Amino acid sequence: MRCQCPCCEKVVPSGRRKYCSRKCGRVAYRQETSLRQSSGELPRRKIWGAETGDRSCLKCGNCFRSTGRGNRICDRCSQKNLELSNRCTTTSGPMRSFMTAAI
Repeated sequence: MRCQCPCCEKVVPSGRRKYCSRKCGRVAYRQETSLRQSSGELPRRKIWGAETGDRSCLKCGNCFRSTGRGNRICDRCSQKNLELSNRCTTTSGPMRSFMTAAI
C-alpha cells in the first residue's frame, strides 16, 4: 500500500495504516484542515491570548488593562512577585536548598 500523503509516494511499513511516518500524517492532516477551513466547512479556531480589556487583579483587586487572556495580575503585583522570588533565591541558611529546589 502506498502512503496517502500528497507529497510522498513511499510504501507504508507494517504497523502503519495510512501514512509512512508521523510526519506525513501531520502534513496531510494540516492540508486537509486548511482546505476544510477555507471552504467554510470548519470554523477557524480562536487565537489564544487575543482578548484584552479591563480586569481586576487576582492579588490586589485593583482594575488594570490586561494584555491578553493569561494576564490576570497587574504590573505592580507582578513586580512584587518578581522581587519576592529574587529574595527567595538569595536566602542563606538551612532553608536555602529547599527554596532554590522549589524554583
